[in-house]
This record gives sequence, C-alpha cells and structure tokens, in this order.
Amino acid sequence: MKASLIAGDIPALGFALRHDEMVVPLFYTPEGEEQFRVFPSNDKTGQKPFSFAIFSSPDELEKFLGVNAELRVYQLMRMDDIVSFLQSNHAVLDRVYFDPGSTHTISANVDDTLRMFEPRLFDDEWEWSLTGSHLSPKKD
Repeated sequence: MKASLIAGDIPALGFALRHDEMVVPLFYTPEGEEQFRVFPSNDKTGQKPFSFAIFSSPDELEKFLGVNAELRVYQLMRMDDIVSFLQSNHAVLDRVYFDPGSTHTISANVDDTLRMFEPRLFDDEWEWSLTGSHLSPKKD
C-alpha cells in the first residue's frame, strides 16, 4: 500500500486495498467494546462530521498520532470489515485518508473508496502473493 501511495498510483492503491492487510486505528469504549477510531472532518456543513483513516503500517499510525501512546491501538484488517464499516457509517463520514500526516497522503470520499474495494477483472491474488505484483501475467 505504501509504495502505491508514494507513487500516487490509484489503481495500485485499489489493488493493495483489495488484497493487503491495512492498519486500522481502534479505541475502546468505557464498556470495553472495541470500535473503529474516527477523526474530526473538515466538512464545513457539519453534515459529515467524521473522517476515517487507514494506514500502511503501525509506524505511519504512530507518526500521525504522535506521543499519545493510549491512542495507538490498532488492528490489521482486510477489506471486508472496512467495507462494512464504510457502508454502515457512510452518512457521517466525509473522507477516507490513507496514511494521513505523511508526505504521501491520499484521500477520497467514501463512494470512491468503496469503488476501490470492488474486485477488478484482472486482479490476480495468486500472482500478488508470490511476487507482490498487482498485474496478471500476460497471456499469449
């Protein structure tokens, strides 16, 4: 994921989102329930008061949160849980940020993010697991 962010390669980012694990910040409610952490949005209308962040590594999350160790709770997740969260909270989420606070931050609205999670015809998970390449081998 990080390599695609650094390159600004949106198709590769989508592939990484569909096939990699992502670092998702969490918090615990007073009752001890684990929930996805959201952050205040820049939405001036107040209709979508939150943004969501996905990180390429625990180090990127730590850089974003700084010294607040109690905020550095996270879990590695695959797309199914994230898609479900985005769909359930679409009405209150303004944007999704990928590695916010880094030099390679990319953001997208929730609809565009959900589209990035949709499977593509040429996704080759087997090739990805062997080589890290997001492209299927050429067929003659």
